[in-house]
Amino acid sequence: MPRTLDSKTIEEYLQVLDQSEDDMDSSGGEEADEEIYYENNRQLLADLVNEVNAEDVDFSVEGTSDNPPLIIDNADESSLENESEEPQNHQTVASRQRYGRVTWRRTNLTTIQNIQNFPQSIQYPNKILELSTPYQFFSYFFTQELRDKIQTESNLYATQKNLSNPFVISRNDLNKFLGILIYSSIVKNPNFRLYWSDQYGYEPIKSTMTQKHFEKICSVLHFNDNTTHLPQDHPNHDRLHKIRLVIDELNTRYATVPLEQRLSLDEQMCATKMGHYMKQYLPNKPHKWGFKLFLICSIYGFVHKFEVYSGSEKHLHINGEPDLGPTGNTVVRLARIVPRRANHIIYFDNFYTSIPLVTYLAKEGIYCLGTIQSNRIPNNKLPDKKTLMKKTVPRGHYEEQVANVDGVDISAVIWKDNRPVTLLSTYTGSLPITTISRYDKVTKQRVQIHTSNKRL
Repeated sequence: MPRTLDSKTIEEYLQVLDQSEDDMDSSGGEEADEEIYYENNRQLLADLVNEVNAEDVDFSVEGTSDNPPLIIDNADESSLENESEEPQNHQTVASRQRYGRVTWRRTNLTTIQNIQNFPQSIQYPNKILELSTPYQFFSYFFTQELRDKIQTESNLYATQKNLSNPFVISRNDLNKFLGILIYSSIVKNPNFRLYWSDQYGYEPIKSTMTQKHFEKICSVLHFNDNTTHLPQDHPNHDRLHKIRLVIDELNTRYATVPLEQRLSLDEQMCATKMGHYMKQYLPNKPHKWGFKLFLICSIYGFVHKFEVYSGSEKHLHINGEPDLGPTGNTVVRLARIVPRRANHIIYFDNFYTSIPLVTYLAKEGIYCLGTIQSNRIPNNKLPDKKTLMKKTVPRGHYEEQVANVDGVDISAVIWKDNRPVTLLSTYTGSLPITTISRYDKVTKQRVQIHTSNKRL
């Protein structure tokens, strides 16, 4: 309901308004600001300059003034720019400068005698010595515990896929499934369904499991929980999350086999025809298309550790390990299983060999030898390809240079065969010289040529 104002209330409101207007017009005892008028712009500019000169303003950067200066001298500006820049990796720059100042001497590296101090026979655990049948060997590496984990993850995925009616895999089903896969790797068929056909079928597979049941297992087979897979933008995202369980379990079992003294590190292709962004093409491999694996093996071909190339191994460093680039870091990761200062020797090709890598391994007590690209040798004093391949230089000719890098003696040898072969080693030089048989195109017969100790 609207309020009714009487005459007395109206008079009170008017008195309040009059008092407020008087307060706004009054100066409150203060003098009014003096207004200054300028005839032209020059007078205004001169007045402003005089005011600035009259004031004592401190423009120092380190002052505590609430209004810092808008302009600072060049020296202070450069210092602020340096502070705003990201800090450089001084360790990387220093290492490049250190390896770039390598000084080579024309001499021979004496073979380190410590490599002889290695047991002639490897003592294998009794669990390995007791293995006799193929199934026992398979079960030792592909354990029942791993198969149970695969069964659990597959049933979990089947439940997530169809909660009302999940397809459950039993332990016996999984064992039969793995047996069919092993059979199919020996008995080849262009199409997997042909193993159950009447004309081209394979009876051991047909009698083990029906085609429909096999395909159902394929549809739910899983090795890891999808709900724990981190997104792609996460710094710890793992491209191999779906098979990480199998990779880790197999590497754990492979590591139980004692290492030989001489080990080889190389890549291998896991052939496949499927389309995948991690699929690689290596033209010099027997299987040119597939997933690339990095392996460290014994001289008998046994794999002690493997790594699937995914292109995202940058976050796999451990504190204390140097950053040697993608290929060098691969060797460092695979060499973690090699005991330090136990006189082990690792061989690799020119895809991996570099001065920083062999220096790091030598400091860790691991000797190495490998072919190397000439442009990876800083201050290279070895003859180039054009000089070495002259007809006046006999086949089998070699030259050796030795350098000391961070207290590690490194030998570089170039040897003439059908083409120049350059090798780098931290444990042996070119001596003693031996001979090797090679086919001579001129005489059309095999001849004996000189070869260095590294060629053996």
